[in-house]
Amino acid sequence: PYCERTWGVRPNVRWAQASFGGTAEDPARGFRSGASNILFSNGLLDPWHGGGFLEDLSPSLPAVLLPRGAHHLDLRASDPRDPPGTAEAREREASAIAAWLQQAVV
Repeated sequence: PYCERTWGVRPNVRWAQASFGGTAEDPARGFRSGASNILFSNGLLDPWHGGGFLEDLSPSLPAVLLPRGAHHLDLRASDPRDPPGTAEAREREASAIAAWLQQAVV
């Protein structure tokens, strides 16, 4: 309602899912069938999260949720005022990326 009222546009929350090979029955199909090592981070206070994947799609396509976070909170430097769960989200992301790099080393 805000975007429509303010800017005259209605966001399509399924755009990313449909654009990358998803279907109505399985919005993540394209990712599961042809992608790996992608981390889907979503701050649940961010209005963009409605268009994201909020559950792990596979072991190499994890979803990290920040219930009290917003846009890019996990990519910012640590701060004593970070909401609960932020440090854990960053640790999960760093661990996943470290494992992917370890697997890539020949």
